[in-house]
Amino acid sequence: MSPVAVSSASPDWTRWLNVLSDLNYDPASGVAPHKPLLLLVVCDLVEEDKLAGAILHRDGDLVFRFSSYWRIVAERRRTKPDVRLPFFHLRTEGVWQPLEADGRPAEDRNRAVLAQLDVPFLVCLTNADFRTLAR
Repeated sequence: MSPVAVSSASPDWTRWLNVLSDLNYDPASGVAPHKPLLLLVVCDLVEEDKLAGAILHRDGDLVFRFSSYWRIVAERRRTKPDVRLPFFHLRTEGVWQPLEADGRPAEDRNRAVLAQLDVPFLVCLTNADFRTLAR
């Protein structure tokens, strides 16, 4: 990354990089990679132009990609690779709002099949330099 790219970063970059570096997790379970791995998947989808607008679908492609990343950390983790957890709980960081299939806000992780991304976060993700810093 060039110094120009870093120095020209918007306040949104700073905000979102701070959010990403301080993701909430369940302290009783210890460090959990669920949220960072799902966010890596989202970076990949944006980079490959596979994210339709600001709506993320919890579909087979997303689950496959998440499971692929999970295999990298599986030996160091006792938790299971359940994509529903970060898909629902990333709402606490303001990354997105989980939605049910009909577009209503999801109140349960099992019913969250869509996510409406925060628009400033999505704008940041569309920048390759931001994605590099986020990763």
